[in-house]
Amino acid sequence: MAVESKICISKGLPGLFVDGKPVAAMAYITYFTDRAHYRDFADVGYELFSVPVYFGGRGINPISHISAFSKGIYDVKGRPNYGILDREVGRILKDSPNAMIFPRVNLMMPKWWCDEHPAECNDKGIDGEPARECFASDKWREDAGTMLKKFIAHVEASAYRDHIVGYQIADGMTEEWFPFDSVGGVGRCSREGFQKRYGEKAGREKWLRYVSEVVAEAIAYFAGIVKKYTQRRLVVGCFYGYTLEVVNSDWGHHGAEKLLDHPDIDFFCSPSSYIGERAPGRDWPSMTALDSCVLHEKMVFTEYDTRTCLTKPLKEARPNGCRPGTYEGGVWKGPDTLQVSRWLLKNNAARQLTHGNGSWWFDMWGGWFHNEGMMADLALYRRYVAETMKDGQMEENQVAVIADEEAYSLIQNTDSTSGICCSMSREALGLAGVPYAQYQMGDFKAVQNRYRAFVFLAPVYTERMKKAIEICCENKIPYFVADGKEPLLPGQLREFYRQSKVHIWCETDDVIYAGNGWLSIHGATKGRKKICLPDTCIIEEREGAGTLVRNEKTKSNVLFLDMEQFETRLFRIVRVSQGKEQEREI
Repeated sequence: MAVESKICISKGLPGLFVDGKPVAAMAYITYFTDRAHYRDFADVGYELFSVPVYFGGRGINPISHISAFSKGIYDVKGRPNYGILDREVGRILKDSPNAMIFPRVNLMMPKWWCDEHPAECNDKGIDGEPARECFASDKWREDAGTMLKKFIAHVEASAYRDHIVGYQIADGMTEEWFPFDSVGGVGRCSREGFQKRYGEKAGREKWLRYVSEVVAEAIAYFAGIVKKYTQRRLVVGCFYGYTLEVVNSDWGHHGAEKLLDHPDIDFFCSPSSYIGERAPGRDWPSMTALDSCVLHEKMVFTEYDTRTCLTKPLKEARPNGCRPGTYEGGVWKGPDTLQVSRWLLKNNAARQLTHGNGSWWFDMWGGWFHNEGMMADLALYRRYVAETMKDGQMEENQVAVIADEEAYSLIQNTDSTSGICCSMSREALGLAGVPYAQYQMGDFKAVQNRYRAFVFLAPVYTERMKKAIEICCENKIPYFVADGKEPLLPGQLREFYRQSKVHIWCETDDVIYAGNGWLSIHGATKGRKKICLPDTCIIEEREGAGTLVRNEKTKSNVLFLDMEQFETRLFRIVRVSQGKEQEREI
C-alpha cells in the first residue's frame, strides 16, 4: 500500500502523521546538495528531509542576481531531465535509507518558456533581468500545471515513491511566491484580469487586494494538482501568509485567509522573522498568524536558516555564485562564537516546543551545523519534539495579537508606519514577558472569548478591526492598539498587561516562551532573572547548548536564574496547583 501522510490535531497540537504514526516535524535541507550533511543528521536520529528541485534552472532572486543553484528539470524544451530529482533523492537515501522526504518543488519557468511567451510574463524584470512569468497568466498555470503533473507521475512510478511523504510548492522570488518584478506582477495578464474582476474604474486598493488574490489562487490551483495526482495521499504546503512581516501589498502575501480553509493546503511555511536582523537576545517570531493556522487545522513549518559561527559568505561555498558584496555581512553573518550559536539554535527549538510548529534546519550553503556539539543539541531537540507529540498539552495564552491582512491595501505607498506597527511591534511583544498567540483578523469572533486581552496591530483601522474593538468595549475585554505612530516598548505592554490582570512571567526585557508543558528563557542581558509561574509546577531543566543539568525535579512557582547574555535555558513544567509562592534558585 502506498505511503500516506496527514496533518492531524491532537491535544490541541498540529502534528505530522505518516501511515498513521506521528513523525517529529523537524527536518534538514540545504540549497547546495553537493555540500549536504545528510549523514550528520541521519546519525543523530533525523528521518525527515526536504530537498529543492527546480523546473527552470534560474537564479531565485533577481534582485541580488544570485546564480542558479541547480539545473532545471525542464531547461531543455521537450526533454525533461527527471534524473536531477532521482540524483537528489538518491543522495539522501544513501545516507539515510529510511528517510522520509518532502521535495520543495520550485515551479519557476525555464528561460525558453518566458522567451516564447512574452505576453504571459510581467512587463519587465528587475534591474535589467529578463521578465518572468506573471502569476495572473492562465497560460502559465496551464503549462506549469502540465509540468507538475508529469513530475508527480515520474515520482509515482519511481522506486523511491514511498519515501516521498509530501510536497512543498514554491515559485516567485526567493521561492516564497513574491512576484518576480517586486511591484505586484504587472503585465498584460494581470491588467486584463484585474479589469475583468473589478472593472476599469477600480482603484489602487482593489489592485493591491487583487495582487494577493492572484497569488493565493495560483497556490491553490497547483496544490489541487498535487492532491489529485497523488490520490490525496500526501500533505501539501507552501511558503505564504507573511501577514506579520511583509507589509507591502505589492509582494502578494495578503491572501492567506483565502487558503486557511482550503482542503488542498495542509501546511504553511515561512522563515523565522528577520526583524532586527535576527540579533541575539531578541524573539524571532513567526511571520505567519500561526494560531489561525492551528485553528483551521493547518500546520506551520518554520524555516530555521539560523546563521552560526560556521556560516561563511556564499562566495566561499560557490565562487561567482553572487555579485561581490552580496550575501555577506549583516544578517548573513552568524555569531562569532560557538556558544552563542548553540544558544540561538536552542531558542529556535524552544519556540517550536512551546508554539507547536514544525521546522527544518536550513543549512543554506552547507556546513552551518557541522559541529559535534551542535549536532548533539539538534538530536536532543528532535527528541523533545517527539516527546511533546506523545504527551504535550496545548496551554492557552492569555493574550492574542491580531493583524488584518486587509489593512495593507489601504495604506498609501506603504509608509514606515506599517512596518513599525506590524513588524517591529513584535520585537516589544517578544520582550514583554508574556507569551502570546497570533491570529488573522478574520478569526477574531471565533476566539474573542478565549483570551484575557487583545493587542491589535493597526496601521489603519479596517471595518473588521473597528467591529472587533467595538466588541471588546461592549464586553469589557481589555485591548491595546499598536498603530505605528511611535515605537512600542516592552514596559508599555507590561503596564497594559498588569491593568488587564494578565500574568506576567518575567519583568525584565528577556524572551519568554511557555506552552505545551515547556518553559524557556533567552537572555537579552547578563544577570539574575526572576520567572514567575502562574501556578506551582514541577520543574525539570533540560539539556542543550552545554547546559549543566542537575538530575532532579523541583516544585516551585518562582525561579531565579543567573544567566549569561544570550544564554537560553529550557524547562519541562507540569502544573500542580495554585498555592503559596515558593522560590527556587537554579
